[in-house]
Amino acid sequence: MEQLKQEIKGKRSRRSESHPGEARNASGANQGDPAEEPRSPTPQSSNACAMLDRTHDGVLPASHGSLEISSACPARPRVLSECTLSETVLVMFFLEQVFSSLFPFYRPSVFQGGKAWILELVIKSPVIKQAVLCQSSYLFLLMQKTERHDSTWETVTTQMHHAFQMLRQALQVLAGAKIADHLHGAVRVLASIIQLQRFEVAVPHPENGRTHLNAAAALFTQILGSPGIPDPSNARSSFRLVMERLTPSAPVTPVATLVQSPSAEQTAFCFSSSILLVDDIVSSTMSQEEPTLFAYHNSLLKDDDSAGSSISLAQVVGSQNWAFLYIGEIATLDAWKQRCRVAGSLDAIELVARATSIMNALKLRLTKLENDTGNNRSEGTLSQGVSANGRKQSVTSYKQSHTITRIWGHAALVYLHAVVSGLQPASGDVRHHVGCVVELLTLQLEEDPSLLRAFLWPFIVTGCLAELMYEARLRRMVELQQESDLFGKAQKALSIMENVWCSRELGSAAYPDLAACFRSHGEMYFGI
Repeated sequence: MEQLKQEIKGKRSRRSESHPGEARNASGANQGDPAEEPRSPTPQSSNACAMLDRTHDGVLPASHGSLEISSACPARPRVLSECTLSETVLVMFFLEQVFSSLFPFYRPSVFQGGKAWILELVIKSPVIKQAVLCQSSYLFLLMQKTERHDSTWETVTTQMHHAFQMLRQALQVLAGAKIADHLHGAVRVLASIIQLQRFEVAVPHPENGRTHLNAAAALFTQILGSPGIPDPSNARSSFRLVMERLTPSAPVTPVATLVQSPSAEQTAFCFSSSILLVDDIVSSTMSQEEPTLFAYHNSLLKDDDSAGSSISLAQVVGSQNWAFLYIGEIATLDAWKQRCRVAGSLDAIELVARATSIMNALKLRLTKLENDTGNNRSEGTLSQGVSANGRKQSVTSYKQSHTITRIWGHAALVYLHAVVSGLQPASGDVRHHVGCVVELLTLQLEEDPSLLRAFLWPFIVTGCLAELMYEARLRRMVELQQESDLFGKAQKALSIMENVWCSRELGSAAYPDLAACFRSHGEMYFGI
């Protein structure tokens, strides 16, 4: 009720500026307290303000008068009332189709709020709303096979341009402010960047995808530094402090007691951080550079999904943390190798020694995982849903995560061999790990071939080092997925592999390493 009163009071104050007589006639006096009347917005007080300066419950404190939301930046009630039927349809299309398609293994428990945080952020944040409408409009038209020259495509382009413009404005506001004072807004901006980056690598617009990834990494670093703990090796403590500051502070109500879930910003920060770390790691394997956030890996990912872990990638991308942790280490090893080669100081013995250390650790984790049949975890799940009769049921099983992790783990070992020795498909170890990935992918795609889009990196890494006997099976995986492959990424992945196969048959040395294979089709992203 207090929140509602504040919002009504704010509306009256705004009306009193444009219709002073009307406000006096309605109540007998001017309702706006001079101390609480909205001032003229600053040059940066654009749509970004709604995201940066609302508190987590959507109310703008009176003390923030200098950054009051202008008419171009509607308060929360207007965001809802101005949502047209078409926008409502597109938002629901995003929640039910687009998001699930982009992140098929992200199935949060309904008892922890499920995916409601996305809807809440769409309501709170104009930038996130615009990012969602962008993606939904594009895919909605794509699924209807709308011609690209149609005027409707111009609308999508305009929406996308507007989303980027709003994002730039939001980043400008953050650049001139202290992140700790705008923590909720900063998290919303991070979520917006991740969503737009995901959209661009899917469309794709490769030149912008990397730019957004860099911007997200920079903002993530700022957010983690906001509690005053600049040391990346202690990022876990910083992450927990950020999460505590994002805790909802809404008054206790009967409904709030019934549904005890984290705030939208808390969930958005966990989700966005997970996707950012994975994107950064996978991107580094293609650029042969150390992951931008490599310094944070040991602190945030080391304890792999245990109670002490800050981030659980298994809950977002299906694979346990350690698989990506080691891929990041291999990418860092490759970056070191390239630097030494350019400087003329590459020591082959040291390269092998470093690689052997990573290989032994990786094989140990894989062996442990494969020996764990899951009998003691048969009831364990990464998240739970509700069946028709109201009982809890598994929606992401431990067994599925087991398979997904093995796919990424075996692909990591193939990648490691390629970094040390180049493309050597006849190697006994390479042949073994390639065979494992092909068999596991076949198992994973039996029920839903469209899931191939979530495994494009291991698919390409494996395919580029696959021998002739596996080529037909890899082609078949793409054929089965084609109808659901709206962006054609699987077909492009297959094209990369076939270029390598053709080059190998001709005895060409056109592809000395996996990075060269990825670059054969320009700068593209083939992660989750």
